[in-house]
Amino acid sequence: MSEEFEVASDAQVAETYSVNFNVVCGIGVIIAGILIWVIAPYQVEKALVLFGDPSTGLDPHLFPRIVGMAFFCLGLWYLVKAGFMTEKNLFRELDREAYINTSVSLAAFAAFAALMTVLGFVVSSALLVFGLSTFYGNRTYWLGLLVALAVPLAIFNLFTRVMQVFLPAFPLADMGWF
Repeated sequence: MSEEFEVASDAQVAETYSVNFNVVCGIGVIIAGILIWVIAPYQVEKALVLFGDPSTGLDPHLFPRIVGMAFFCLGLWYLVKAGFMTEKNLFRELDREAYINTSVSLAAFAAFAALMTVLGFVVSSALLVFGLSTFYGNRTYWLGLLVALAVPLAIFNLFTRVMQVFLPAFPLADMGWF
């Protein structure tokens, strides 16, 4: 007894391979994998200490290369599969608010990266968290401020004291408060 199943999604399988939005995304993922493989390993220094012990054989190039290879392989797989998909490009149907939200988020992340060296990790992270949470609808300002200060402080102390990883200090660090 054979049963037929229908695909209940907008993505249908095409007869021939065609270049579409998904193929372009697959090529982008492949390029990202190559860039990660080539550039990222040389942006990471070998750790002097790891959890209080000297680093033995952990190569800092290993994990960026694993991520780069994963991106490359998934991009190839996606490139092969994507050409046979006949899927509607829903980006064209996004409204103005979606583009504004994305643009504000990207600008906030760029400002965060620029301010981190000037204000330090904690202050720039607090500004990012509080600003974006308020932009996206948080109206409990005291709670937003509490979270925006507590989480970056906890992350800063975890990274700098426990994992011994450098993060840009913040203005109060020289006073010995944290």
